[in-house]
Amino acid sequence: MRPSPLALLAVLAASGCDRSAAPSAAIPAPRAATSTVTAESGSLDPSADAAPTEGLGDPPRLSDADLATLESGLKCTPGSPPKVPGPCKVLVAMENCSEWASVASSSDGRWIGHGWRATGATVVNEVTILRSRAVPQKEVKPWQLAVKIAIGAIGKDAGPAFAQADAAIHAYAHHAAPPAGNAAVDFVKQKSDWVDDAPVAKTMGAMIETFSDRPAYLCQGPGQQMEVVQQASADIGVTSDGLYAELSPVTP
Repeated sequence: MRPSPLALLAVLAASGCDRSAAPSAAIPAPRAATSTVTAESGSLDPSADAAPTEGLGDPPRLSDADLATLESGLKCTPGSPPKVPGPCKVLVAMENCSEWASVASSSDGRWIGHGWRATGATVVNEVTILRSRAVPQKEVKPWQLAVKIAIGAIGKDAGPAFAQADAAIHAYAHHAAPPAGNAAVDFVKQKSDWVDDAPVAKTMGAMIETFSDRPAYLCQGPGQQMEVVQQASADIGVTSDGLYAELSPVTP
């Protein structure tokens, strides 16, 4: 039997209603752009935001060196003789360090001291040297210090400078003057070919962090010496490999 004209009209009307309703059900209501900004930053003006989450933002909020992780990796056990005395000594000192001024009164400070380079279970002693020089603020980011720091070493190929380094380090560590004409002192004062001259910024604690391929953390130890931890790579905190050093000033 053929359907009546009224029935056909009813079917067409029903299908027309379905087609008009489907799009409105499938397309979600648009989100207000301001709601996302408010939820994530708390402000429509990024420049007016509060301090960003640790490690993010401009300026970033920089954490101190993860001393507990480094101590664990080096097996620095409190109350027992450390397997690697040098690096563990540095880490213990950094637990009670204070903020380092970072710039000598001469605007070009030089430091020297004992360094211990850890690679896995192997630790090699080295003579570590450091330069901290003042730079115009325009050479660095607004939130960084007007300073650049370079870390180096005196190798065996330096001859007398390497041979006389221990005498200079011992004297400076005891707040005494090194022997006159000490070759290591002359080497540090006259060195001009510093590599990886890096900008620095303060952490949220008492340390200073360098921005380089091998980030370093620096602070002033309880005995006024400078404590340094320089990572072996940019993968901060992944391993305990790197340089651990305790330095004394050569220039005021």
